[in-house]
Amino acid sequence: SDQLPIVYYNKAFAQLSGYADQQLIGQSLTILSGDKTDSEIETELFHHLKHKIANDFTILQYTKDFNAFWNHLTLHPMQDEEGNVQFIFMTCEDQTDLMLNKMLAKLEREVYAELEFDDDLQHVLQVISEQIEKYYVREAFCTIQLLQQDQTYKIFGNGSMPVSISEQLCPYDSSSNTGTNAISIKTYTPNDYPCLKEKLPVKVSWTKPIINQYQTLGSVSLYFKHVFDLKQSDIEFFNRLTQLISLSLKYGKQKQQLKKLAYYDISTNIPNAHYFNNVLDGWIEDEKEGFISIIQPAEYSHIVDLYGRAAGDELLKQNE
Repeated sequence: SDQLPIVYYNKAFAQLSGYADQQLIGQSLTILSGDKTDSEIETELFHHLKHKIANDFTILQYTKDFNAFWNHLTLHPMQDEEGNVQFIFMTCEDQTDLMLNKMLAKLEREVYAELEFDDDLQHVLQVISEQIEKYYVREAFCTIQLLQQDQTYKIFGNGSMPVSISEQLCPYDSSSNTGTNAISIKTYTPNDYPCLKEKLPVKVSWTKPIINQYQTLGSVSLYFKHVFDLKQSDIEFFNRLTQLISLSLKYGKQKQQLKKLAYYDISTNIPNAHYFNNVLDGWIEDEKEGFISIIQPAEYSHIVDLYGRAAGDELLKQNE
């Protein structure tokens, strides 16, 4: 058959796929396909099945209850005594944990590359949220919220969900800042958000705080269109993700501090000569036209002599 139907599967595959005994008999492997299944890999897989060619593939598939998993399939053509292939025996291995670790390792490299190029934390957090949506096994919306001084949460990284919706669905507020490191689960119904003009795009969210040495820095949330069971692999993924974001925030702030030390006077917080030269080089490179005024405060040195450097610094700050 062109559909290449399943004629047998064991209990281990039934447990992996969520389909009971006999439910998959006569079905094609496409029954395990979903929103994020790679169509090119699936086409190549079926090409090898149809032409009875041994090979192995790693492809994102879905269980009966929409839980995504990375399935490593190995094809073994089975020949009869005359050398004709009658069946293809497939072995399956759940490699979800392995693929999630690879994804996070790739994300770490991309994040640190972004931090080397740009210390804008909002940009970096936006990159993280977009990459999570792209590579995570489940179709999800991702937002990253940072805790502000007034103990409210502000979204700094927002993937593809409209900001107007993200701000209303944000599952954390000041009352949620309890210091716990657990993942919180929140469900949503349209009746809970009567003021929401757009159609409610999600049914549930998972949120985990971003903590650095007992200090809550913010939280990361994943929103789903379907309700899923939280598995151990999801918990481990969240643990590594929040650690990555925490380290990114720390590294980004350190870079900002170093940049400030390089370009601003420590005492007055006024741009220094290094800052001026850097800006001037940019103007020259951009071929900008204009003039530069150099003002020499004649009395400044006398004020410093009479009242000290602190008084002189205060005078400079007042005239900034």
